[in-house]
Amino acid sequence: MGLQAKRAFDLVYTGGGVLVWVPDIERWAAVIARALRPGGRLVLWDYHPVAMRWATVDGALQIESSYFAGPGPIETQGWTHFAAGRGATTKKYEFTWTLGEIVTALAGAGLCVTRLSEYPTDAVWKFGDALDPARDLPGLMLLVASRPEETGRKRAGG
Repeated sequence: MGLQAKRAFDLVYTGGGVLVWVPDIERWAAVIARALRPGGRLVLWDYHPVAMRWATVDGALQIESSYFAGPGPIETQGWTHFAAGRGATTKKYEFTWTLGEIVTALAGAGLCVTRLSEYPTDAVWKFGDALDPARDLPGLMLLVASRPEETGRKRAGG
């Protein structure tokens, strides 16, 4: 979706790990806000930012990096969430955002957060043998935000 998609959509959906590829969270939120019609909604289903800071080391859950370490970029190699990608050597660059940065970017773009729900992780690829204790932490999130209806418009018949 480019910047040309102005007020064209009732719904924007992003899901399943998109936020790690967003280098500028304010621009991301602004593009979404611009794309939505008044009353339109963003539905974001993604890994919870807390879950992205934990890892499994020798079968135990361990803090991998500070939650407040900043967005990045973080250089990594391989794709640990599927077997064929584990041996990959191509570099990739990921970004991490706190929950506050995500919500603030959406609010700054003029969207109203109407729902924020947190759920346990299901990421066997990330936590392996430590999946059960990892489920005691927020692992996934559902965020719904909407573009406010325009006010001051004359209604039909009134």
